[in-house]
Amino acid sequence: MADETKEIGLKEMGWYEVPQDIVGKSVIDLMSLKGRVAVVTGAGGVCLGQALCHRLAGLGADIVLVGRHMENIAEVAKSVEEKWGVETLCLCADLMDFDAVGEMFKQANAWKGHIDILVNNANATRNGMIQDMTKEEIDYSIDGPYKSVAYCLHHVAPYMIAQRKGKIVNISSESSQRSKNVSLGIYASSKSAVNGLTRSYAGELAPYGIIVNGVAPGVMFKPSLRSMFENPTEATKGPRMSMYLSIQDNIIKRVSIPEEVANTVAFLCTDANTYIAGQTIMNGGGSVV
Repeated sequence: MADETKEIGLKEMGWYEVPQDIVGKSVIDLMSLKGRVAVVTGAGGVCLGQALCHRLAGLGADIVLVGRHMENIAEVAKSVEEKWGVETLCLCADLMDFDAVGEMFKQANAWKGHIDILVNNANATRNGMIQDMTKEEIDYSIDGPYKSVAYCLHHVAPYMIAQRKGKIVNISSESSQRSKNVSLGIYASSKSAVNGLTRSYAGELAPYGIIVNGVAPGVMFKPSLRSMFENPTEATKGPRMSMYLSIQDNIIKRVSIPEEVANTVAFLCTDANTYIAGQTIMNGGGSVV
């Protein structure tokens, strides 16, 4: 309970922590990430992973690409370096292995001596109706979206706390706020748990100058998803119906491309964002409005 007899001044109102240096700067200047290091998990993906790397690199950040397959992240790294002229570091890690995650962040921090940004984008799931899923599929669908994020938050926190600054963005899904998740129930529930991590650790890490947020995409089309609709089968009927229902509820009435989501993530990682914290921003065309 607040002490109503306490004298309240500028210090108590947090005035001396206000980022006065942003006044007078253009938004373009505030969006620069030059000299910063961004760790992107799931960076070898042809969907959001590559888009995140390109968007952050386009603002000047050097990128640590984390993935399960070196050939995939190396391919994205090459395209990022060639297009944006930044430096990249490729690291393979099983993000469901606690010790492996710790070693990955140790190497990432040693590269430039600091980690300024973490985007928890890695994802692993199995789809299916709950009554048809095996124990292994259920466990995998819980561990992939959730445990990997928790491990990354645990291991990156000491580095950011030591430097008293950092930006973290956890990639969620608009399915976490929907009930029409045909064959995606475990995945959607796991992403709801990720939203909880975002809220909880935003509050826990804010006193150290670390801003934590989340971004929840809707239906993003990558080649494999587009192919499901170009070549429909009985096996993909459930996921296709789930995505279709999402688009029916979508205000904009279309699917998205990963760059549209990466734009939101990039903004949250810059100095243009100094006061949005603990939010999971719905980035799916308004399907949960």
